[in-house]
Amino acid sequence: MKTIILSVLLLFLCNSVCGVLIKLSQSDTRYSADGQYNKTYYLSPDKANFFLAHLSCLSAGLELASVTTVEESASLNKLLSSVLVTPGWENGYWLSGSAIAYNETLEYHWFSTGEKIIYFNWGPGEPNNVDGNESCIEILLTSGYVPGWNDLSCMANLRYICQTRHSCYADL
Repeated sequence: MKTIILSVLLLFLCNSVCGVLIKLSQSDTRYSADGQYNKTYYLSPDKANFFLAHLSCLSAGLELASVTTVEESASLNKLLSSVLVTPGWENGYWLSGSAIAYNETLEYHWFSTGEKIIYFNWGPGEPNNVDGNESCIEILLTSGYVPGWNDLSCMANLRYICQTRHSCYADL
């Protein structure tokens, strides 16, 4: 009986957290990554700090994007190459990577999943943790006009990339 009650409670909680996909913004754009990654990306035209971007994605039943392989990075870079036109940190998009809990050691984790980041696509000279205050990861067009990652203050306002979440029911 306890198992049934716990299962029902878990399903209710999962439905509440995962929710139904809602539109992030009237001008949102949705892109499907290469089929092998089973992800759909949403590029928000709105700007927010890292934490509000995270909450915005969650409120839509999504999560901030995580990039875990070279191939996935290439797929996302190809997508962003058509959107990113001007180099500069202020034109980038938040990913879910951060060293918030590990700022002293700059050990980066995906904020959306808690997984330690093992693949990086840093731009030239990054991460540099300017003023000891750059704990979050954005993807931007580098000065070489190639998408790359930059560490930035989590309080900067940037557009952000949400992605479809892993199923809540995968572990049941």
